Amino acid sequence: MHRAQSFRKKMQIARRPILQRLPLSTIFLTTSLRATGPTKMFAQVIVPTYPGRDELRFLWVVHKAVEKLKSDLCLICPSGYWRDVDRIVEEVRSAPPSNYDYLKSRDLSQKLVNTLFRRSVTWPLPDELCTAESAWVHRITQEISDVAKQISDILRSFQNTEAILTWTNCATLRCVSRDLGIRLIHNEVGPLRPPHYKATGYFDFAGVGQSTGAIARWVRFRDERANVPLHSLPELAEMFLSSTSPKPKEVTHHVGVSLQDAEQEDLSGISNAKLIELVRKNFEGPILCRLHPAQDTALEIDDVDLDNSISSIEFISKVEVLVTVNSGIGVEAMLHGKRVYSLGDPPYKYNSCNLGTKSANLGDAESLEWVNWFLFCYLIPFERLFDSAYYRWRLGDPPESEIYFDNYRHWHR
Repeated sequence: MHRAQSFRKKMQIARRPILQRLPLSTIFLTTSLRATGPTKMFAQVIVPTYPGRDELRFLWVVHKAVEKLKSDLCLICPSGYWRDVDRIVEEVRSAPPSNYDYLKSRDLSQKLVNTLFRRSVTWPLPDELCTAESAWVHRITQEISDVAKQISDILRSFQNTEAILTWTNCATLRCVSRDLGIRLIHNEVGPLRPPHYKATGYFDFAGVGQSTGAIARWVRFRDERANVPLHSLPELAEMFLSSTSPKPKEVTHHVGVSLQDAEQEDLSGISNAKLIELVRKNFEGPILCRLHPAQDTALEIDDVDLDNSISSIEFISKVEVLVTVNSGIGVEAMLHGKRVYSLGDPPYKYNSCNLGTKSANLGDAESLEWVNWFLFCYLIPFERLFDSAYYRWRLGDPPESEIYFDNYRHWHR
């Protein structure tokens, strides 16, 4: 592989284009699938992104929630998610096969939309926020009391909300959850995804991506001392890899770095330039960098090689050590037996290595037990997302060992 001195892909740590003007507020709608509310239901809340950029980021989430939860759902989301739903569904049905087919919902129609109730909520946005990333970070990190009150009033009017479902770590929703005594369930697509893995999902009461409840749950699991089945890393890889998984490549670099997109840089407080600088200080030799799939900033950093693998599996196989901030690729690397250094606070942080001491946090035996726990207990099968019966069972706080066995049985069907 040639070195980046001859390659130099521009990576200014310059931000995405400044927005011309961000409106002071965004309207989003509250919808319920029944005129007379169900005995119990879940409130799926979609935090608006930023005007003019990626406004329908969670479109598949909204559609999947309606498709699977049906009358168990109260939906709060921007109105754009329901414009031209028939056209959107038809495009989904007629689209050629892709790696994202498992995310698609095909049983939606405008007839369903016409049965929904709507209420508006105003989400203010300060004038001084001049980039798309800063606007989004503000909305999810700041507790906005006026928005919290509006959402709380809506949920009180239903009087039967079992849990609030979210796909972001949102301070305002944490406030609503705390004030109403309604639990907050954080979901996300898991780190193991098709086409090369069986599909997984995240389910966490504390957070998603970072600030999660993973360590507390791991401690509870160990305290239960349950006799659960454990597998070696090769056995786990065989279990979770799909038949289309690419073959590993030869090792070409000692250290690899998984980069972030601009939004993740803002959230983590660690820029890609800083990340690579820390790697250089702690490791010798060339660095193999993999761009984030959504990365559209330019990168101009000397003495790094850019990975051109078609899959993360191939990238991981080329390195002995992986350094990242919060990327889910860290879980993949652990599954494949690589040493992982995380500079952020992802759910797999407890099983990562310390960059300063170069030592692993866990011994080999405990690390293997942790990987089994993470795959069979912390992650959930993708099919369990938006499953009302599963959510209600988890709201009952079953022992960690029961969650482990339940998911384990699913993977061994």
